[in-house]
Amino acid sequence: MLAAHTLYSPSQVAKLDAAAVEAGVSLQTLVYVAGTRAAEAIHARWPTKAIVVLCGPGNNGADGWIAAQHLRTLGHKVRIRIVAPIENANAQVQWAASLWPENVQPNDDCDVQPDELVVDALFGTGLKQALSPVLQQWALHIQALGVPVCALDIASGVNGATGAVEGQAFKATLTLSFLCAKPGHYLLPGREYTGELQVLTLPFPFALWQRVETDTAWRQRLGSVTQLNSPALWGAQFPVAGMAGHKYTRGHASVVGGEQLTGAARLAAMAAQRSGAGLISVVASAQAWSVYATALPSSIMVQSVEPTEWQQALLDERQNTWLVGPGAGVTEHTKQCVLQILQAKKSVVLDADAITVFKGQAALLAQTIASPCVITPHEGEFARLFTRSADKLQDVVNAAQQTGAVVVLKGADTVIAAPDGRVAINANAPAYLATGGSGDVLAGIVCGLLSQGMPAFEAACAAVWMHGEAAQQCGVGLVPEDLIAALPMVQRHLLQSLQG
Repeated sequence: MLAAHTLYSPSQVAKLDAAAVEAGVSLQTLVYVAGTRAAEAIHARWPTKAIVVLCGPGNNGADGWIAAQHLRTLGHKVRIRIVAPIENANAQVQWAASLWPENVQPNDDCDVQPDELVVDALFGTGLKQALSPVLQQWALHIQALGVPVCALDIASGVNGATGAVEGQAFKATLTLSFLCAKPGHYLLPGREYTGELQVLTLPFPFALWQRVETDTAWRQRLGSVTQLNSPALWGAQFPVAGMAGHKYTRGHASVVGGEQLTGAARLAAMAAQRSGAGLISVVASAQAWSVYATALPSSIMVQSVEPTEWQQALLDERQNTWLVGPGAGVTEHTKQCVLQILQAKKSVVLDADAITVFKGQAALLAQTIASPCVITPHEGEFARLFTRSADKLQDVVNAAQQTGAVVVLKGADTVIAAPDGRVAINANAPAYLATGGSGDVLAGIVCGLLSQGMPAFEAACAAVWMHGEAAQQCGVGLVPEDLIAALPMVQRHLLQSLQG
């Protein structure tokens, strides 16, 4: 059985479809089941609505023809609209259309009525380019009418792999995705066109799923599989305090404090503390020491270290994890600090200025990373080091493989990638996180989890998820300090759910 957090891309689903056919499941069976289950879900949501089904020339259109028949059987007033002759469609569409009792001719006019529900079965995940001008006008007209739209698989005009939208796309009230959710449902801007998402199962043989999960050749055939970030991915590695533990077994997280923007490092240190690290130190110059010592809670240690004393500071093996970047300044000292910590083979989180100082020098960073490292750039910082394209997922995977670090590309659709090709999309972050300092809190949570021995990819995924959960608890008006205060409750609920 497919895990609920697995997000296969359209090309991967096509390979699975082909494998199902090889295993003896006909395409007609897949189409019939998909259309039937879509009709049942639509009827459950809108039991009395008049419905217009927009059917395209591929398998998504065939799903629509079958859904239309079952919706009529369920008592709905149903009509079908097409924009190209049925004889130009694929074999599945021609078969499904032959079951419809009425002749349907193509028509470019969008005559959707204000009392109708639109079922978008035009292209689904098979489209990799902009909709035709006619269909873009349809999308605009339907949106202006304000009628509900149910998309089959994905809203037409949205790229199922990347979430990209060229021109206009249909905006769904409900999306019924077959087999699994797709990356394009969660990556922006596709997420804004998805509406409520419901996944419908298909009759894939259990033996096929066993092969997919266990057969190395099959895994290579599919390639890197995207996951939806949730405790199912990393819960088994989440640190739990034991009775025999003490502060040193829970890790010693150290945050490098800058001299000018001291608030960033303070937020990061407090977040690392609240995420469970046993000891927290802020390491700063003598010039800034008094600021940190005065402003931070007494439970956070403040160390005074001059630039010439860094090597000595790194000798303490108990200070196992370091965070550099928040408020550090884009300076040569910041760069040298990063390089020295990396060379000392400490676990490291690089954020903000510690990323920017390596602008155009990703290779230098890569050749120095020899221990667990997490890089947490926002879009602008990412672009200073790495290539950016329309495929966000692949860009982040490439960056992780290039550097040997776990890369967290922050945003409303944060993507986390590991050097081994694992990649996850986070979807629980509310818009309230768009405030100064929230990124410093995130970096601190990653640092705190790393210090407790959590593997880098799992620590990054857990931190991003906890960050989003804390923001949801805080809601409107949140400030970064609220996130830190909410972390204990987030972890309490998380541990309760993991312990069952």
